[in-house]
Amino acid sequence: MHLTELILQQMSSVEKPQRKFMSILLTTLTYLPGRMNFRNLGRYSSLNEKTFSRWFRRSFDFVTFHFLQATEEIHGELLSHSTYFKSLKSSRRASMLEAIERQSYKIHCEHLTFYGIDYLKSFSELDEYAVETADGHFIDHQNSHSRRPEKNLYAYDKAVTNFPWWTKQKGHQNYMISVLKENSVATWVESIAIDGSNPINTGIEGYSIYENQGVKFNVVHYRDPETQKQYRFVTTLPKLMSPGIIAILYYKCWTIQKAYNNSKSNLKEKKAWSSSIKSLSNQMRPTAMTYNLMRVCEEISKIQKPTRIPSIG
Repeated sequence: MHLTELILQQMSSVEKPQRKFMSILLTTLTYLPGRMNFRNLGRYSSLNEKTFSRWFRRSFDFVTFHFLQATEEIHGELLSHSTYFKSLKSSRRASMLEAIERQSYKIHCEHLTFYGIDYLKSFSELDEYAVETADGHFIDHQNSHSRRPEKNLYAYDKAVTNFPWWTKQKGHQNYMISVLKENSVATWVESIAIDGSNPINTGIEGYSIYENQGVKFNVVHYRDPETQKQYRFVTTLPKLMSPGIIAILYYKCWTIQKAYNNSKSNLKEKKAWSSSIKSLSNQMRPTAMTYNLMRVCEEISKIQKPTRIPSIG
């Protein structure tokens, strides 16, 4: 049986007459010469042009059709309509969503690369690091369940700063960047030289080593050239890392952290569907794909028409 017919049979909203029409229509479109109009469709198929005109007035769920088609092409297995929309804890659904998410991630990366959008490419000092944003539970889980050879750099929430834990993470090649709390108590140890001739260090007013609870870390004093607001960034990175890169990295990683707020505010995902891991995974994968698509559109629009689309971050 033709793939199109198999997919149409999975759609409970499509009755047999419309299923037959859509099968003929999609088949005809593959070899239709010239313009696509009712007359040509009737000329090169078994249906009359009036039949095409009548069926074109009816609605068709192309979103579901393309989703089912994509799952078959990417994962190599048909997914029933009821399984996708009704089963929260389905292992089959989880594996298919994972395959689709990976495919969409690859496509988004290709689009960004095509337009030359790569915020880390110009910073050769970061080539040996995998830059992410995560919480302590995720990082501890990664430490115990995977052996990643590369160094990892995390933008960390200042609300849960834990210097002894940060030092322990350096043993796993995990390094942190965060904002130093206003009420943080730390002792100045020594200053670190700044390359003032490097444009990346614009706005840097100080770079020093501090100590708290016997733990040493680096603090960057940065003043935003536009707003004149001062920030203090704290990191466990080696002191050879340019302080300007640390400031830029935290700003960029903050847009990733804002994604959690976007999923609640913009995408209205305020409650978990279930407490099971598979259900949460099935819920968040489409949410992540939707957010990534929004972000790609925003980044590309900044290049093509920067004044037309507002920021989502």
